[in-house]
Amino acid sequence: MGFMTIHKVRVHRWLQQHKKLLFIATGALLVFIILVQFLYPSDRLVPWQQVDGQAVGLKTKNEASSQLDSLYRARTLALYFGDAKKPQYSPKFGEFGLTVDNAARLERMNYPWYLRLVPTSLLWSHATIDDGDPVYGHDSKKLGEYLQKQLGGSCQVAPVNATAKVAGDKIEIVKQDDGGACKEADVQKSLAMLTPSLERAAAVRVDMEPIPAKLVEKDVQPVVETLNKQLATPITLKYDGKSELVEASTVRSWLVFSTEGDVFDVRFDVTKADAYLQSKLSKPLERAAGVSKVTTHDFVEVSRQDGQSGRRLSTDKTLENIKSYLLAKATTIAVGEAIVPPEVQYTRSYSNTDTGISALIKNFAESHPGTYGASLIELDGKRRRAAFNDTQKFTTASTYKLYVGYSALKRIESGELKWSDQISGGRNLEKCFDDMIVKSDNACAEALVAKIGFRPLTTDAQGIVSGSTTFLDAESYKTTAGDLSTFMASLATGQIPLSVDSKTRFVDALKRNVYRQGIPAGVNGTVADKVGFLDGFLHDAAIVYSPNGTYVLSIMSDKSSWANIAALTHEIEKLRNQ
Repeated sequence: MGFMTIHKVRVHRWLQQHKKLLFIATGALLVFIILVQFLYPSDRLVPWQQVDGQAVGLKTKNEASSQLDSLYRARTLALYFGDAKKPQYSPKFGEFGLTVDNAARLERMNYPWYLRLVPTSLLWSHATIDDGDPVYGHDSKKLGEYLQKQLGGSCQVAPVNATAKVAGDKIEIVKQDDGGACKEADVQKSLAMLTPSLERAAAVRVDMEPIPAKLVEKDVQPVVETLNKQLATPITLKYDGKSELVEASTVRSWLVFSTEGDVFDVRFDVTKADAYLQSKLSKPLERAAGVSKVTTHDFVEVSRQDGQSGRRLSTDKTLENIKSYLLAKATTIAVGEAIVPPEVQYTRSYSNTDTGISALIKNFAESHPGTYGASLIELDGKRRRAAFNDTQKFTTASTYKLYVGYSALKRIESGELKWSDQISGGRNLEKCFDDMIVKSDNACAEALVAKIGFRPLTTDAQGIVSGSTTFLDAESYKTTAGDLSTFMASLATGQIPLSVDSKTRFVDALKRNVYRQGIPAGVNGTVADKVGFLDGFLHDAAIVYSPNGTYVLSIMSDKSSWANIAALTHEIEKLRNQ
């Protein structure tokens, strides 16, 4: 008897001996499996379960629902119009009011009781459970809002003209894409009926009446063919009998194509082209400009010695010449040049007359940063007057407090106001008047403006100065250098309609002004002034009691500096004293 026969006999004998035990063990295993299947949680999906291609096995129904809802929210719709190859819009579902709820379908995906009685069904029951469909919600109001936002009620897709692009060592045509007109109701209906799935792309195509592009392939083709022919080899830039070779690939990298106004045009990336051209041609082409020397007296040019003009590279002109060559309108390319005018050096002299002082102020203003308006009125001696931009309106900054101070004094004298009247922060009018003029206190000034009123303040001011001074401008209070000088001159000479005591109080407060960086810094002698500074505005209006006579000087400026105001004052003082 062979080995295999003996082995079989032994196995058979063992099975016969343990038959009852094996039967009991098998039965126990089956009972255990069925018990496990009966106890499997009803709120949990069976192993290897898939829904819309997503693995959700062993997850609770709530977990699976959240996972699927999240995936649906992240999906986008490809909305095509007509025969377009690319979607016109790609909104997320929520943008046009589509909601997808998976809770109900997952609730129906139960592990049935009868399958639980079938041993091992837990392992394969997923193949028998229908995953159903989600519940789709369509918010018609949100859909309407989306269509109004995107289509604007017209439901038109603009056509895209044919153009060109650089592709490697060639320029290629980009074909046109026709647009079209659709019915908004068709779009709304298509979106309202959408029932997307995670297993396929969500797309809707809406029929359109075609709107053809204005530029088509045949319009662009001749230009593209010409460009490719001209850029088959490097281009040559010529200047001063010399040549600069530029690789065709470099020129192609500068090209930009436009269809603006339905006209195909070849343009350049100027920044990129300029960087290259400057690096190659700026120094070879550069020629320094000379110096022109001009002598003036007051406003009159006395002599001139003209310097030689220079030159520099003009990228714009060079690109114009390159374009002409690329379009086969020129056979050579000249490097573009820009003329650099000579520097002008002035030797200026001034007479100590009205005209000379005016010329000094004008030339100073034009050669220093900022915008200026200035006015000089001498109150004794030669009684000269000089001005520059003295009628230009400026925002007053704090110089408006001069006009407020006058209106307050006027009302004190009429009895309408009293020095003891409470004005701001526990301060009476006497204290507020002093703080407003000496310290340029804003709270007191604003309180007095509110008490007196914009129109009465304007009327009071225009009783002394011109109509250019106003508190009624919608943007800000306005005045001019000429008006400030007129006001200060009227105060200094006693022509302002106030009592002697009021005028004395006013001038005394101006003499104690704490801000002294402007006109006071540029003169010798006592100065009664009021400054204004706000944003870029710097102003100073002053009565100057100089050793050489009393005068009024007002300087208004925008984006200047106190140092420049002081310097201009110093120059005026020097010329007056000649």
